[in-house]
Amino acid sequence: PLSFLLLFWASGAVLMSAKRYAELKFLLEFHPKTIPSLYRNSYRYYSLPNIFLMVLFYLAATIILFIYFSLEFKTKLLFSLPVIFGFFIWFLKAMKEKNSAFRELESAFAKKPLFFLTALMILLILVFLALLD
Repeated sequence: PLSFLLLFWASGAVLMSAKRYAELKFLLEFHPKTIPSLYRNSYRYYSLPNIFLMVLFYLAATIILFIYFSLEFKTKLLFSLPVIFGFFIWFLKAMKEKNSAFRELESAFAKKPLFFLTALMILLILVFLALLD
């Protein structure tokens, strides 16, 4: 369904915005003399507060689309919302860390809390999809 595709897109947009935030923060903190737009042309239009607002917008869109998808497909998926909210809270905290793992998103899952929360979230969603009727 379209709601699932939009949910997938919004969650990917969260990750990519978090990566941009962590990259720009790293450049500004550890290489203050570097002009970020020379590293990535899109930084000419972004600032840390703008990217953070984008992350919050995409997080809100992800939650709204997840709720809509759950109501459309399987209402019991809503029981996984506390874990999803916990994941997003940890996600925001980890994104704002000094040397955030989200700067290199591919290695972010090496952090145990992120891996554990992601695995728990996926497991809960699969359980609610498969076992509960």
